[in-house]
Amino acid sequence: MMDRCYRTGANNFPLYGGRGIKVCAEWHNIENFERWANESGFEAGLTLERKDVNGNYCPQNCVWATRKQQA
Repeated sequence: MMDRCYRTGANNFPLYGGRGIKVCAEWHNIENFERWANESGFEAGLTLERKDVNGNYCPQNCVWATRKQQA
């Protein structure tokens, strides 16, 4: 998430950071992100999905989903 939003050399940067997608300030602290992940139903095999694909990574816009659900 951080890599694709902020590292211009990342392969998928143009699809995320290059389009202006950011990570909320709260999640720049890994402990805050881990807390949210555990409280919001994270399980092995799930991936982070943004409800609004044009929105930022933040608690209000993200859910956990299977790869099949995301496809």
